[in-house]
Amino acid sequence: MRMKNLANDSPLVFVLGRNELEDRIDVRYYKPEYRQVYKNLEGSPFKLSTLKRISDKIFSGMTPLSGGPDYTTSDKGIPFVRSGDINERDVIDFDSLLYVKKQVHCQKMKSSRLEKNDLLLAIVGATIGQVALYKYDGEANINQAIAGVRLKKGANPDYVKWFLLTELGQTQLERLKRPVARANINLQEIGEIRVPLPSRETQNSISALMQEALERGTGKEKEAESLLNSIDDYLLQELDIALSQFEGASPYAYEIGAKSMRNKRIDVAYWKPPHRELERSIGNGKYEAMQLGELVDKTINGLDYRDFSDSGTKYLRVGNLKPFGFDETDIKRIPLIPEDVDKEIRLKANDILLTRKGTPGVAALVGSEDRHYIISSEIIRLVPRGDLRMNVFYVVSILNSVIGKNQFLRKSVGAIMGSLTQIVVKSILIPFPPVSTQDRLAAEVKSRIQRARLLKEEAGRIVSDAKERMERILLGKENL
Repeated sequence: MRMKNLANDSPLVFVLGRNELEDRIDVRYYKPEYRQVYKNLEGSPFKLSTLKRISDKIFSGMTPLSGGPDYTTSDKGIPFVRSGDINERDVIDFDSLLYVKKQVHCQKMKSSRLEKNDLLLAIVGATIGQVALYKYDGEANINQAIAGVRLKKGANPDYVKWFLLTELGQTQLERLKRPVARANINLQEIGEIRVPLPSRETQNSISALMQEALERGTGKEKEAESLLNSIDDYLLQELDIALSQFEGASPYAYEIGAKSMRNKRIDVAYWKPPHRELERSIGNGKYEAMQLGELVDKTINGLDYRDFSDSGTKYLRVGNLKPFGFDETDIKRIPLIPEDVDKEIRLKANDILLTRKGTPGVAALVGSEDRHYIISSEIIRLVPRGDLRMNVFYVVSILNSVIGKNQFLRKSVGAIMGSLTQIVVKSILIPFPPVSTQDRLAAEVKSRIQRARLLKEEAGRIVSDAKERMERILLGKENL
């Protein structure tokens, strides 16, 4: 989590007295901006405690052997929560979890069984700093990348969670983590985290303040998602593609003529009626459809490179490519520049980037400011034709819409993890109206994306402002 108010120009040299040294001897642990937060907490008008003092139990779990006999199906097992499954909204997607056998939960992993309102902190890897409450009545367990904290009766779990999500809490977690290959914090250190502990009434009032902000922020995010989800219906209506004709469950049995299958795939999923109906609907739409291969001059896979470095060129992987844009979260760097690469992957404005593995079919448009990346081998660079008038953002919009997604789903290959070949990518059908219509549709899609982005930013500010107010209250700078 980003530290907003800490100095970016921390001194390279600073002096400590011998009596100021603790168990740790790594330099970053004693950075002046970290120590300043502790001084600020000591000035709080409220009693200062630690997680260890206000908890009955601090624990973590384990991870059974991947794919081993300890796992089972969701209808027979116990939810197994990992650090990537938690968030400040306290919402867990149980459909995406792994499940362990009841016997494993009650015996091998009995010390890490969760109870309602247990505090969960991510303590290993890139998710360090994530904090949540387990708000569910059902049984669950955790892995070793999560610290569970069972609080005593005098502490409001929601209050403690929100404190840890303020800068005052996050800075302590940032200080404690060891910046090794896989950053980590141990349970003893979790117990040492300092927490201002006002009266239970004040804790409850602060928790209500934060919950109200979270609900308002969540409302804005739902508005944003609604806007983004409306793009599909908008494009289908404007292009006169009747998706409703094949919505719903696909039949278990259906007939395919031998002539239809000639020189094509013979796997059952490829010939599902919804997939065939989509292709017909595109062909019967208001505008002529063209294959993507007819719209581009070149399709080039990126560079396979695994030797990452602390400096160098940003290396764009599948996880960094989002619909319509880029996300540099956990981006890697490689010690090369685009000119060093003996492939035509030097990016130019208006190139289309398309994921071919992982989550195949995610498309983004390269802007003039995005040319500094080197793309991985799991991303395809598509160079639009220079002699054909088109709105490239419109093409990207189609690829990211249900029109493109359903075709990618049908044509991806591989039983376990689907992938796209260049031949498949070139065969994707793109409804191709006059350029003036493309411009109009692209402008509307851009407008909805922009409005959604502003709503999400507003949602973030609402919660962020509430956290800052909580800090001021706890430091005695503002009344509740």
